[in-house]
Amino acid sequence: MNNPPRDLMTFQGTTVSGTLSGIVTLNSDYLYATTSGIQPPKGVKMKIWEFRITGQQVTVQVMFTKTSGGTPQVHDAFMSTYVSGNSTPALIIPLERPIVIPSLAGTEFVQIAWNAGILTSNYGPTYIEFDAEFESGMI
Repeated sequence: MNNPPRDLMTFQGTTVSGTLSGIVTLNSDYLYATTSGIQPPKGVKMKIWEFRITGQQVTVQVMFTKTSGGTPQVHDAFMSTYVSGNSTPALIIPLERPIVIPSLAGTEFVQIAWNAGILTSNYGPTYIEFDAEFESGMI
């Protein structure tokens, strides 16, 4: 059985050279400006389907808060996803099942965090891309 086609939005960001961790500043053709996170509208599920990582090895976490000013926590309502990148070629991580973040109140906020673990003198940026789908209608 074939899966129905999805309308996926691609988001990309870069880690900061010379630092150990941080929140990825996201950019996309669908955004007017860069942002530190995504706030799905009320009643919409955000589904993350695939990560692509190029550059230094990092750990990537999908972070989630119930309000845009809140302290981000590792999203564990459905799953926490940690992926490691490698320098070349791009590491592609297709997810068998998407990471699903429901927006029940419209105040939920999703961020992508990264952690390099050990800082080396030649540490450069890592490029992170992911594909997301936004689906209306809750359960």
